[in-house]
This record gives sequence, C-alpha cells and structure tokens, in this order.
Amino acid sequence: MAQIGRSRLSAAQRRDLWQRWKEGQTLREIGRALGRHPTSVHGVIKAHGTVVPPERSRAARVLSLAEREEISRGVARGESIRRIAAGLGRAPWGDQLRDRAPWREEEIPSRQRRRLCMA
Repeated sequence: MAQIGRSRLSAAQRRDLWQRWKEGQTLREIGRALGRHPTSVHGVIKAHGTVVPPERSRAARVLSLAEREEISRGVARGESIRRIAAGLGRAPWGDQLRDRAPWREEEIPSRQRRRLCMA
C-alpha cells in the first residue's frame, strides 16, 4: 500500500540532494541514491526554483539553549539580571533577559495576571 502524506527529507538528505543536483545528476539518479521517488526530489527542487537555498541559522540576538539554561540556573541561585547577563556576555537590558525572565511574572498584579492567563 502506498504511503499517504509527505515524507520529509532529513537535513543530511537535503544537503546530499542539492550537492547531487549541482553535480548535474538526474532526478532519477538522485531519487535512487536517496531511496525516494523522483517526483519527491522534483518537488523539493521545484519549491526552491532550482536554486540551492541558503543554510538556515539563528540570529545572534536569539538565546541558545545553553544560555537559557544558564539564566534558569542564575534565577534559581537568586542572582541579579546584571550578574546573569555579565556571565553570558550580553546586555542586561536586552529583551531576552528582561521580557522572558520567569521572575517578571511576580511583578504583575494578581488581577492583571489572571486576565493574561484567561486571554
């Protein structure tokens, strides 16, 4: 029975697909190498206009998982925002530390916090 729905290519398979495409391999050859039907390969290539898409990367302003964990540990230790930010090499007034900090919720009056939760 045929599989219904999309079967996504992994990041490694996509890199391999585009490398093979740049080398001039046919859709059939690429599909055979990846274990996919040529129309699946065609769909990926067509979606990007036959141009290799740029590698995705996060903006420098976005906190990494390690930085988020360090903020959480600093909060648990009772450290100030400035001390946590200094340890991370970031500005203490940045949105990442101020707006996403879990202890900021305590500063919201309980009436307003209820409204936020119900919205």
